[in-house]
Amino acid sequence: MKNEIEKSAALFIAVLGIFALVIAVDTLTGSAIVQVANFTVGVDTFLACVWSSSSLNISFGTDLSPGVAFYNASDNYGVGNATGYNVTVDQISNINVNVTVKGEPLISGTNSIGIGNVTWQSNVSDANGSNLVQGGSIPLTSSFNVVNPVASALAPAGVVHFRVWMSVPGGQVAGSYAGNYTMQCVQE
Repeated sequence: MKNEIEKSAALFIAVLGIFALVIAVDTLTGSAIVQVANFTVGVDTFLACVWSSSSLNISFGTDLSPGVAFYNASDNYGVGNATGYNVTVDQISNINVNVTVKGEPLISGTNSIGIGNVTWQSNVSDANGSNLVQGGSIPLTSSFNVVNPVASALAPAGVVHFRVWMSVPGGQVAGSYAGNYTMQCVQE
């Protein structure tokens, strides 16, 4: 008869990733003794947003008059009156996101138009939603507007549509004005 040390003469180790399985085989009976070890994994947060090509260069035209409010951006009313401006949370994202926006003044030489003269409205279900009108539109600010987000808790593959308007202050000096706006997608 063999002693206890001789019974566990064969030892097999299989490694799969960081998971290790140790199998000891009793050489007398052939029965396996199994030990399962713990393993852990960390899954990263992944977020990707895609802006429509229209959203990358918003234009209000070249023939705007001072003192006139709510000029439509060029792609506010496209095919079927649907706005061409939108942001999509890519399907490869694994979190819901909030979309916020900020802007900078429009500049022409030493003259400027304050960013609050640019307003917007958004809709997460309809590119021609009944709320996508200038009445009640939200002025852009110089910091990300978390009180009035473009979208809240937008799920992967979700789309938010938006329209943009420009009001030219009375007495505004003539010129070709340019500025920018920044949208961000952040984890909800």
